[in-house]
Amino acid sequence: MAGGAAFVLNICGPPRRCLVCRSMRHLKLPLIVTGITLVLVVIVAILAITHINNSQIGSAEKAERAQKFGGSLAIVTCLVIAPFWLIAAAKAGKDRRAARQGEVDSGVS
Repeated sequence: MAGGAAFVLNICGPPRRCLVCRSMRHLKLPLIVTGITLVLVVIVAILAITHINNSQIGSAEKAERAQKFGGSLAIVTCLVIAPFWLIAAAKAGKDRRAARQGEVDSGVS
């Protein structure tokens, strides 16, 4: 079974040749950051909503506070995650352009 898994991982050959493998290596950090951030956001949201619901204010004000908090939490989450994805996309694009340039150069020779 382990041999089959190794075969699946190496099906496209050496990572330097495969364009998909080169692009995927840049996605590891953004995926980890996104996962950690989303777990933390869910925990913070649950704590905040619990705190808002336990407060001694009217239901209309509770709804308004929860709505404002949810909107601001979404914006903060996007601001935390976006730089990692933008940097990874820039690196993947750079690799693709370099690979395309290498193909053009080798085809001309």
